[in-house]
Amino acid sequence: MIKYIKIISACLLISFLSAGCNDFLDVNPAGTVTQDKMFRDVQGYRDAMYGIYANLATTNLYGQNLTYGFADQLAQLFTPPRITESQDLTSYKVLQYDYTYPEIESMITNIWSDMYRVISYVNNVLENIQHADIDSHPDYRLINGEAHALRAFMHFDLMRYFCEHIELVPDAGGIPYAYTFDLKNKELFTLKECYENVLEDLTVAQNYLVNDTSQIATDYRGTVYNFVTLPAVYAMKARVFHYEGQLDSAGIYAEKVMQYSNYHLIDVPTDLPEAQKYPGGAEMIWGLSTTKLYDVLFQEFQSDPTTNFELMRPREDVEEIYKDVNWDAQNHDYRFDNFFENEERGWVFNRLLKVNRDNPDDIEEQKKNTKGICMLRLPEMYYIAAEASYVQGDQEKALKYLQAVRNSRGLTAALPSDRTNTLEKFRAELQKERRKEFWGEGQTFLDYKRTNASFGDVSNNKVITLTPEIRVLPWPRNEQEFGSTNK
Repeated sequence: MIKYIKIISACLLISFLSAGCNDFLDVNPAGTVTQDKMFRDVQGYRDAMYGIYANLATTNLYGQNLTYGFADQLAQLFTPPRITESQDLTSYKVLQYDYTYPEIESMITNIWSDMYRVISYVNNVLENIQHADIDSHPDYRLINGEAHALRAFMHFDLMRYFCEHIELVPDAGGIPYAYTFDLKNKELFTLKECYENVLEDLTVAQNYLVNDTSQIATDYRGTVYNFVTLPAVYAMKARVFHYEGQLDSAGIYAEKVMQYSNYHLIDVPTDLPEAQKYPGGAEMIWGLSTTKLYDVLFQEFQSDPTTNFELMRPREDVEEIYKDVNWDAQNHDYRFDNFFENEERGWVFNRLLKVNRDNPDDIEEQKKNTKGICMLRLPEMYYIAAEASYVQGDQEKALKYLQAVRNSRGLTAALPSDRTNTLEKFRAELQKERRKEFWGEGQTFLDYKRTNASFGDVSNNKVITLTPEIRVLPWPRNEQEFGSTNK
């Protein structure tokens, strides 16, 4: 799979961090480590996993492009800066889905190539751990489970972006599913087979993590929520089944997560600011820690208001999106208050930054408090369980799950019955709630794709219809050169 794996494999080298748990996601690889040294003991496997998590948190992947950056621009959630001679057109071209524009083509290529590069790191761990005495240390089972889950998670997101949606085109082609760390081209599977591969990897992960219920920090997992745990695997399965349209199974796994006593919806408004940002309090199931996030977020959303630099801003109708029935002091969506701030030049998106408004000049403190990215959160499980319950005929349970999230966000008034009395209407309300909840997390465009929904552009002048040319990202050109093999 593409030249990056060839180069890494040919040299039998892999680049990872050798750092403690507290700073392992501060990405700054100093060199390469030969495999016989890397994997000679359990600490080598730990270091390898630290590097894998670190690479997922970089800007080409979930540190920007696949969360609040490119992904949310595809969903028309942000209005780019006004163009000056010194600024390029990239953000505008994303909103127009011009995937051939050079900077956008490069961005898409980076997503593809970096994802497969990290998958190759995972495969290297999995190939070597087969030769370890897996019962000699409990971390071997944890690492084996996490690695299988991460391989599934990354392939699944590649499928969501670079393939058709399976409910729209059931016999669609899939992607290369990479199982090995070697020079060989990877087999190209159908989309249906890719789903089978993802779920198989997640089941293997589930089996290795079956006793991973304590959620207690160890020498390896200094901060448990930065690692894929058993409930995180359940959440991944719920998401995969949901996207595939297998709602019975999606609901089962979503409820498994909801039954964990250490996860619960927060109280509003006191705890909402913490729940919406990493580490997400009792609502975050899994996140990625990184010390590199603040500078990118500040440049994008919070630059010095005394300068003339223009920011990425939420779309102009953002307030209307969050307004609900009977909007008042007692029925008010506190997500809006915590996600956005109205400055002289317009709305500013501040959800992901922990800015101290009492001392905004204390940049070092703000950097220290902007620690990472939420990857899986509890509200998604409630939304999935709600939809599954409705489809199964239990409307009361479905409304209970949906209202539970709304209550925790300040929307204590129930939705009018005429807005939820059919499956189509209920799903429309769910999609509205998901858009309000996941702003900045990169899920909204994929929601539109999953439901084949049309939506307004940032100017509200036209309706975006997700044609195949828009909803399926083009494969990188170099994939044709280094290629994959048809199954």
